[in-house]
Amino acid sequence: LKKIRQIDTAARLALVEPGVVNLELQKALEPFGFFYAPDPASQKVSTIGGNIGENAGGPLCLKYGVTSDNVEKLEVVTPEGEVKTWSYRDQGPDLMSVIVGSEGTLGIVTNAWLKILPLPAHIKTASAAFPSLESAMEAVTHIISSGILPRALEAMDKVSMDAARQGKTNSFPEGTEAVLIVELDGPDPVRIKTELETVHKICTERTCTAFKVAGDEAERALLWAARKGAYPAMARLAPDVLVEDGVVPRPRLPEALRETRAIISKYKLTAGLLFHA
Repeated sequence: LKKIRQIDTAARLALVEPGVVNLELQKALEPFGFFYAPDPASQKVSTIGGNIGENAGGPLCLKYGVTSDNVEKLEVVTPEGEVKTWSYRDQGPDLMSVIVGSEGTLGIVTNAWLKILPLPAHIKTASAAFPSLESAMEAVTHIISSGILPRALEAMDKVSMDAARQGKTNSFPEGTEAVLIVELDGPDPVRIKTELETVHKICTERTCTAFKVAGDEAERALLWAARKGAYPAMARLAPDVLVEDGVVPRPRLPEALRETRAIISKYKLTAGLLFHA
């Protein structure tokens, strides 16, 4: 079940089978000027069926939502062997949305109608280096509370960065303990420029030591390669890697990270902190 069966740009829908790999769908949509918003870091290997089972998100979920926000309709084989088609627009209980995130326990998805969006006219990506993870998190809180909604806002600590750039040149200042990747998009380049200046100011006020805007698509791709490659890179540091996912209220991020680091230190663990901020 690996076929992209239809791309309907007028209806802004893609009909795909569950075995389609997320990144393959993105590549198929690109020539039409569209994209599918959920883009988990595992998108090179994760399938749409798996994304639906786990209600996957990815860096773009801050602005565009997770899988449940981007599915229009599902065809599902129930445990009784019946084939049902459910949409979130159906009258009565929203059975389609119950399937999303149910991890395969309620039925098997055989077709998915996914919402697709026009590629943004303008995208700007920047990296901000900080001497501590706490100061980076304070910047995150102030960026969001200023009313700016980035396309993506990602955080990496030094352990993750060192793993991701093994054998590569370090482009960040000495003493960098955390990096934010901030990406803004939209139809208006003037607004993006203004918002980027505000983000720069917020980061500088919170001890940012280097703020760099990607000059072209190649530089942008390098930044994202470091972020999306950090977890696979961690897997090269030890025979086993355990991933723990948590959700923290944004204003309490600095506190949560301090406590996490205390636990890591107490038990003498090596852990990379890598997350959608």
